Amino acid sequence: MRAPLMEIGSVVTDQQWTEEWSDQLKNLLVEVGEIFPRVEVQRRAADLVRGLLGPISRKNGWQLAEYIGDEHA
Repeated sequence: MRAPLMEIGSVVTDQQWTEEWSDQLKNLLVEVGEIFPRVEVQRRAADLVRGLLGPISRKNGWQLAEYIGDEHA
């Protein structure tokens, strides 16, 4: 049986939510990174995941590139 994604008690502070989501994001980025053999590509994939989760309203290629600071896209 797989463990739940987030184990949070019934009363949760904003700090606890932030820490839990941060930990889960790090775990996700590690898993995504394992797909790619090169470190540069792992970093780019992590940046794109952060962009997809970011506050930009439209998630198209050039806006994601701009959000993550990719000047080459």
